[in-house]
Amino acid sequence: MDMETAKRNAKSINWPTSVVEFLQGHLGHPIGGFPEPFASDVLGDLPRIQGRPGGSMPDFDFAGLHAQLAADHPTLAISEGDLSSAAQYPGVFRDFATIKAKYGDLAVLPTRQFLEPLKVGEGCVVPSQEGAEMLVTHMGLGDFNAATGEVEVRFEVNGKPRSSFVAPKNPAQYQNKAPAVVAAVAEETGGGEKADPSKPGHVGAPMPGAVLAVHVGAGDNVKSGDKVAVLTAMKMETNVTARIDGKVARVLVGEGDEVAVGDLLMEVDARAH
Repeated sequence: MDMETAKRNAKSINWPTSVVEFLQGHLGHPIGGFPEPFASDVLGDLPRIQGRPGGSMPDFDFAGLHAQLAADHPTLAISEGDLSSAAQYPGVFRDFATIKAKYGDLAVLPTRQFLEPLKVGEGCVVPSQEGAEMLVTHMGLGDFNAATGEVEVRFEVNGKPRSSFVAPKNPAQYQNKAPAVVAAVAEETGGGEKADPSKPGHVGAPMPGAVLAVHVGAGDNVKSGDKVAVLTAMKMETNVTARIDGKVARVLVGEGDEVAVGDLLMEVDARAH
């Protein structure tokens, strides 16, 4: 996006929360102030911080936060780094602590395998608790267990077959499907319905990431500029807003869903308003 496009469409672009808070003055003010009318177009009626942000910031209760973290995550030894992370990124740290308690230390995974699932036949090397290296190879998926809502994941560890049962984020994708179809569904990326930029009622994903929250449901009335969903990726949150006044006709995503750029999140019908 070039500068002129950003200025011209400042009111309608779904700006990341970090950009909005920057223009609000959370990091201070540049010499000469923020460019206008760009800043006002982005912020609308949002409040602004005047002067030095730290000057009006209340004292932070680190001792209280430490006690709360220890109570919420009893299996985690809270370090100073954990405390700092939780104070600055409470939602991100909560997710980190929950995942670590469930799966262990995922820092041992190679970066690409941490961010993307293994394809069938693909493997990666990870250290064991004893320090030895293990070659883990994804061998495919088994049947979907409707009773537990889990899919069997088959893999090999140093050539020996193993399996585990995992609850998919969207169980409906796997119900009543043969293992071959389940595997095909699991391999799909970016295969969701796409938003049509020419249709103002289409609300598309402005960035790849996960759906942090959905604020409306089918049948709800919305106005142009209303926040309808929040996406998150790499500690960055982006508010997604409606482009027109109308009634939400359908919502295609839920909390926790992974989306690609341009995926259709929901559709607003102006005629039904």
